[in-house]
Amino acid sequence: VAAFYFNARGNALERTPEGLFRSIIHQMCVQDRGILRELYKLHNERAKVAAALGTDAVVWTRNELEIFLRRTFQHKHQSRPQRTFFLIDALDEYDEKTVRGVVYLFAELGKSALAKSIDLSICLSSRHYPTITIPDCPEIVVEDGNRSDISVYVGGRFTGLIPTSEASVVADLESSIVEQSSGVFLWVALVVDLLLRDIDSGQPIGAIRQRLRHVPKRMEDLYAELLQGFEPTERQFSARLVEWVLLGSGNKDIHDVFLAVLFSGPELAVVMDSLRWKDASRGLLEYTSGTVQFIHETVRELFFSGPRLSILDDLPTVNP
Repeated sequence: VAAFYFNARGNALERTPEGLFRSIIHQMCVQDRGILRELYKLHNERAKVAAALGTDAVVWTRNELEIFLRRTFQHKHQSRPQRTFFLIDALDEYDEKTVRGVVYLFAELGKSALAKSIDLSICLSSRHYPTITIPDCPEIVVEDGNRSDISVYVGGRFTGLIPTSEASVVADLESSIVEQSSGVFLWVALVVDLLLRDIDSGQPIGAIRQRLRHVPKRMEDLYAELLQGFEPTERQFSARLVEWVLLGSGNKDIHDVFLAVLFSGPELAVVMDSLRWKDASRGLLEYTSGTVQFIHETVRELFFSGPRLSILDDLPTVNP
């Protein structure tokens, strides 16, 4: 099994075809000594050429990596590859022209493997765009099969927060969320957090139902709504927080973001200490292993699609 996730917010190897091919070939070599021997043989040949040119550096190009993959599944190597399963996720997080070439390459690998009776399975995952058609390729639309999972998730989040005497309320909220979600789990997670915030603030059930009825169904509109309604001090902090995460590329070290926000306005230090980071971004930023990033590339796209930072702050905004 070899897997790769295109991460538009990551470094060059996390978001390019070169990184994809290097990663899956490495994973294959770890699990299949025959492929490792073939790569080692090729490396030695490349090293001799490099030495003749007066260097000991062997730099693999994208084209060379593609050729190695093709030869592997055309059975042009001495050893036959083991049963292989490729899982390639988030193809939509790279530019369409390049991704189209990657998809066609994997389609070619599948045909070559089939012709040589090599056991190769490939799963490519993407949002609904870009649209790239592969003949005779089964398609699974995840949203069409999410209803039961969403129902379980929502029920679990509300359990214990609403009195058991009002079990019908939980069932009603659960049913409404499932229907409105169109199978989009990210929408569900954000909306449930929004409703739980209302419950914690003491909002009556009627108001929570009303809120749910008016929650936007489009993700971009939901993001915008989540970022509205801040208190003035919160608005300043949240605007600066989003701006600094938008700047540059890759995941941001949480300490760097903290210092950047303080540099923007030392008076925001109190807010930084008193607000949970998740609340400050209304759940649109996540914090793992000391880094901060947007929960999904669509959030970043929201801010690049127009002057959306004005949602947070009337002050002039940084243009990334």
